[in-house]
Parts: sequence; structure tokens; C-alpha cells
Amino acid sequence: MSMVDQQPSEVICTWSERDTTVEEIEAAAGRLRAERAGTATRTSVVNLVAVAHHMRTLERTSAAMRELGARHPGRSISIHVIPEGDDRLDASVSLHRSSVEGHHLWWEDICLTVRGRPAGHLDSVVAPLVLSGLPLVAWYPGVLPSPNDPLAVSADAVITDIRFASRPSLPLGTPTVEAQDVAALVDLASTQRVLDLSWLRLRLWRQLMTALFDGAEERAYGAACTQVEVRANRGPGLLLAGWLGSKLSLGKDAFTITQAQHASMRLSCEKDGSAAQFSVWRSAEDVVSAEAKIGGESKLCLAQPLPMHGLTWSLANALSALDPEPSYLQALRWAADFLGGGR
Repeated sequence: MSMVDQQPSEVICTWSERDTTVEEIEAAAGRLRAERAGTATRTSVVNLVAVAHHMRTLERTSAAMRELGARHPGRSISIHVIPEGDDRLDASVSLHRSSVEGHHLWWEDICLTVRGRPAGHLDSVVAPLVLSGLPLVAWYPGVLPSPNDPLAVSADAVITDIRFASRPSLPLGTPTVEAQDVAALVDLASTQRVLDLSWLRLRLWRQLMTALFDGAEERAYGAACTQVEVRANRGPGLLLAGWLGSKLSLGKDAFTITQAQHASMRLSCEKDGSAAQFSVWRSAEDVVSAEAKIGGESKLCLAQPLPMHGLTWSLANALSALDPEPSYLQALRWAADFLGGGR
């Protein structure tokens, strides 16, 4: 999902209606395509459905989807869920056009506000609107879906983000990820493809820590770790600790997880009376560094530039490969056990 040589997109036509039906929405989308798409080519890779319980989340989500521009994954459907009140469906459809490497492309965004009882059955609302023959990805940018969420169950993959996610009943931005939240993610990831944007953003940290143990001497210390310190935001910190914990033969008491703006890991090891430390941290605004020290002497230093890491970049990477890494579920299970909510 490169965004190279892409011209800014433009909205070429829109339609909106309050208190409408799914049939009317699909009919309106068809009219817009027939009247205004012209000679441009449709981009259709995936059906992406984003579910938001707060307007701020919906705005952030919609902006990220628009920034994908002509590299947009196909048909996008943004849903503002309001469980209270009378049953009602409000909708708007926008037809977008852009140019990538000289080719004119178009795509459409559908925005829904779902009130009342249909908010609990979004799968039924979405089903008539998705493009057939393409995978359906359900994105929950601000909440953790329950394992029996009808839309999550029916989707081909689920995108979430443990850094920002909470339960719908909690205020927006609640930073605490509790045992029940991680346990619910374990249940969901055990039966469904789950792509966690925090896990994707932490890939460089994991790669650098692994690279510190490429040598035989370093690997020998890797089997003799005594303490692990992880500093990060609550959710990502649990993922990093879970990743390390699932690979090391250490009890939970050996781990310390503290809150920090930027992620870091430090392993303290001891073998034959010699101490070693293996560390990965964000050393500058756009650089992640790693170092292996044995007996107080630096043995290996690594540094990699931090890739683009905004919401649009994370979303594009998640959509580029819909098969999650097995180590993600292993990390989740360790984190759930660490918090006392293991499955």
C-alpha cells in the first residue's frame, strides 16, 4: 500500500439521508457510480468496516481511511454506533477520485449512524453493503470487540489496537487495560484473525531484540535471564512483556512493566558470574537503538530508523497481510496470565 506518486483525492459527488434504509443506501451508491465515475478505474481489494462509539474516534478513523487515498482498500464503511434511542439509520455516501502513476481511480466511502437495536447487529446492517468476492475486515479503533460480537464473528479479519482500545462502557481514552480486556482479546484471537496495530508498530523493537542474540555468546546469556524491564504505554507494554515472557523460562515475578511514552525493553542476565544486559529503546524521535553489554562492555550496537508509524501507516500494513503472526496470540496469553485473567 505505497502512497508514492498519488495525487490528492477529490470528492466528486455525495448523497446523504436521515432515517433511511440499507436498500436505499445501496441504490444511492449505484446511482453515484453510474452518473459520475466516468472512465476512472474502481479500486477494490477489501471491504473495510470501522466501528466507533465516540464521534472523536469516528473522525480520527475517517481521516485515516481518507489518507489512504487511491490506495484505499476498496469499499469503506464507517459506523457511528449509538445503542440508545429509537431505531434509526442515517447515512451518507461519497464518491472519491484520484490519480496514481497516471491512472485515474475512484472509490467510495459510506458513513452510517446506527441507533437503537440495530446497533447490536451490525453484521445485518453491513451485509447488503459489502462488495461480494472480497474479504470483510472489521476495524474497532476505539473499543475491544467481544468474542461473540456478530460483526467480528462474521468478518474475515478483525483489526484492533490494544493501546487505545477499551470497553464501550468506559470513557473515551481510558488508559487502563485490565485483565478482562486482555482475556477477551485472547478469546477473540483464538477463533478469529486479529491484527493489532500496536503489535505491528512494535515489530522493529522485536526485530532488534532478536538480532542482539544472533551470536553464540549472546545466545548463551539469553538462556540465563533473571530480570526483564519493559517501559511503554499500558497495552503495548503488556504485548512486549508477553512476547518476551512467552519465549523466556521466567516467572512473572521477574517482570517489571512501567508506564512510559516510548517503548523500551531491557533484559538482565547472569552466566558464570558475568552479567549482561540487552536493551532496545527509542533513542531519538525517529530512531530505535539496541545494545548488548557483557561484563560492562558493549558487544553489539544496532540502530534502525523508525518507519512511518501514524494511524494510516498502521492500517495500511495491517491490510497488506491479513494473516496474524502466531507469536501475537502467545504474547496475549502470557499477558492475560500475568494480569490474572489467563485462558
